[in-house]
Amino acid sequence: MIPDVVSLVVLAVLMGISAFSSGTEAALFSLASAERKKMSEGTSGERLAAALLEKPNPTLSALLFLNLAVNMAYFGTVSVLAIQIQQNGFPAAAGAFSIAALLGMITFCEMLPKAVGVLIPRPLARVCARPLALWLRGMRPFLPFFAGCVKYSKRLLFPRIPEETSLDVRDLEQAVHCADGRTDEPHPLRNLVMLSEITAEEMMRPRGLLPIWRPGSGKGVRDGENCGCFFLTEKDSDEIAHVLPLRKIVDVSVEFWEREAEPAVYFPWSTPVSRVLETLQTQKREAAVVVSEYGETLGAVLLDDILESVFTRPADRVYRLTHRVPIRQIGETGWEILGLVTVRTFARYFQMAHPDTDAATLGGFVTERLQRLPQPGDCCDGLGFHFEVREVRDNWIVLYGEKLPDVWEETH
Repeated sequence: MIPDVVSLVVLAVLMGISAFSSGTEAALFSLASAERKKMSEGTSGERLAAALLEKPNPTLSALLFLNLAVNMAYFGTVSVLAIQIQQNGFPAAAGAFSIAALLGMITFCEMLPKAVGVLIPRPLARVCARPLALWLRGMRPFLPFFAGCVKYSKRLLFPRIPEETSLDVRDLEQAVHCADGRTDEPHPLRNLVMLSEITAEEMMRPRGLLPIWRPGSGKGVRDGENCGCFFLTEKDSDEIAHVLPLRKIVDVSVEFWEREAEPAVYFPWSTPVSRVLETLQTQKREAAVVVSEYGETLGAVLLDDILESVFTRPADRVYRLTHRVPIRQIGETGWEILGLVTVRTFARYFQMAHPDTDAATLGGFVTERLQRLPQPGDCCDGLGFHFEVREVRDNWIVLYGEKLPDVWEETH
């Protein structure tokens, strides 16, 4: 016995609806954020699809409910038809029909639509957005009920599992480290995670290395490292008030500089670099000014420096500023270390725990120990090393360090 035409049409319609829900789900939720942004400015269908993704939970709930309901109706219809075939004396045909119906659902309603949705998500989302919006409108009165069921089911099944308000950065860093397995190469994800722990003071370029100009002084720009920006001070003080990216300079007149310079964005020295990066991206700025607890300018954090730190080793930043190797071994027991090297980088280089100090750089640590500005020949102990100041530059120093045997034998 062969099922009648009406039954076959019903099965075909149900398969079509199931394929629609599966393909639409795959297409919508495989779209990247950049693609969604483009679709929000595209055709009417693309704009509608982008609007549906702004509230993904109701959209996903409606699609899953539609898929579940249609699949249940499909297999219910198949079961009825298979029983009828068996009752007419064709048990083998009933079994073959049931298996064919199952394989047809898996192939043409799940695997194939999802594959197409992932391969061409934007065109498929554009086509399916309007029917999905109509279905979502009809389902809207029932969505709060489904959300409540999910919420109370979680409480019933997992009553003692507390929700984590934040992800521990050290756990994520350890996961990245274990997944990567390479400790000698820069890992962008690991460096990106570290931005939440590194402070603005550690990342900034010191004030003395910035090209600064004081409007109305009649003097040119003070010499500094080429960093892609000029920094303009207030007219009656030396504190930085504006930042002028080099890409904006098309005229060298004073009026142009003062007109095109952007008001400075200020951050305390202890602010995490991740927050500085977020602000620079949101406000589309090139640099942020770092200030002390007294409001005095300490330096500046540049967007280029933050991005470069994600894709390079931390010590590469010091090399770019000084054109010298930051940590260089001399003989068997000694190292030449630049004062601009951060304490965090120093600790990682020598595989030490992060020391308990408020200093951001080794130069700051030595100054903290000496209780004055370092001079050539000054010596101090700390961090498991004996340090001697070899050179003093305008804004950084060169140290010679030797390990303290007693300390390293206890800790290693």
